[in-house]
Amino acid sequence: MEKKIITARVLNIMQYEKHPKTNQELINENQIKSALEHKTIKQWAYIVHDKDDTRPHYHIYLNFGTSVDTKLVASWFGVADNFVNKIHGKKT
Repeated sequence: MEKKIITARVLNIMQYEKHPKTNQELINENQIKSALEHKTIKQWAYIVHDKDDTRPHYHIYLNFGTSVDTKLVASWFGVADNFVNKIHGKKT
């Protein structure tokens, strides 16, 4: 059974820097900066969340202005597509 294609105009990615069990790097700032060079991204913001009690992780906000496939966006950032989520509601 094939997975449904999910598209959205505004997306959020949350990804830990390292895998909790293997300590393998999952994402880094250079990957993020490289992925943000895609011309279809109209607005973006990201932050490393590393000052609380959880493991360091990135929050990435992406606005495309038009709908894009979440699997494609996941491939740009090198993350599994389940870490790419639609943002519901109005953009503020």
